[in-house]
Amino acid sequence: MVPPWAPALLRTSRALAVEFAGIFRGLGAEVVNVIRGEELLAWTDVLFKREEASDRRLRLAACLLSNIGWREHPDFRAEQAMERVMRMPIVGVDHRARVFLGLALFARYKGNIRSSLVRRVRGLVKAEEGERAVVIGRALRLAHTVSAGVPVALARARIEQSRRELTLVLAPGAERLAGDAVRKALASMAEILGRRPVIATEDKAARAVTPGGRA
Repeated sequence: MVPPWAPALLRTSRALAVEFAGIFRGLGAEVVNVIRGEELLAWTDVLFKREEASDRRLRLAACLLSNIGWREHPDFRAEQAMERVMRMPIVGVDHRARVFLGLALFARYKGNIRSSLVRRVRGLVKAEEGERAVVIGRALRLAHTVSAGVPVALARARIEQSRRELTLVLAPGAERLAGDAVRKALASMAEILGRRPVIATEDKAARAVTPGGRA
C-alpha cells in the first residue's frame, strides 16, 4: 500500500533536486554532470535487498535530497539539512517519515549520530528504522565523496557487502578516487554495519582500511 504522503514527498524532493541542478548549472556545471537521485538509489541498492516498497520510496527521497545542505557552512550542514528536511512544507507527511529523512541527511553530512539533537528525535522512529536511516546517510556520503558528485565517476565505483566486509570496488585505473576522504567515509559506513572496510580494484588484490581511514 502506498502511504498517502508518498507522492507529495517525492514530487517535492524531485523539485528540490531540479533546483539544485539549476544552481549547479548557474555556477558553470552542466545538469547532466550532477548525480541524479535515481543513480544514487541504484548505487545503494546492494545494501537493501529486502526492503518494502514504501521504504524504497523513502530511500529515493533521501537520494533526491542528498544535496540539500551543500550551500551551508560545513560546520553546520548536518544540523541545517536535518532541520530543513524535517520542516519541508508537505501536507500529510507524518513525523516518522520526516524524522527518518532528517536522520539520513544528518548522517550524510557527517553529523554525530550520538549527539543530543539526534537523541531528541530518534525516539520518534523504531530503532531499526533509525539505524537504516543512518546507513542510507553514510552510503550517500560515500557516494558523493568517491564521485565528487559526477555521474561518470560514480559509475567507476560500487560497493559489495559480505558477512564480514564492506568493500568499495573501483574500476581499473580509478584508484586515485580512493583518497583519505573516501577511506574515512567507507570506514564510517562499515562501522555502522559492523563490517571491516576494504578497498579493492577489479584487477588487484583488496586492501583493508583502518578505522582512521588509511590502508
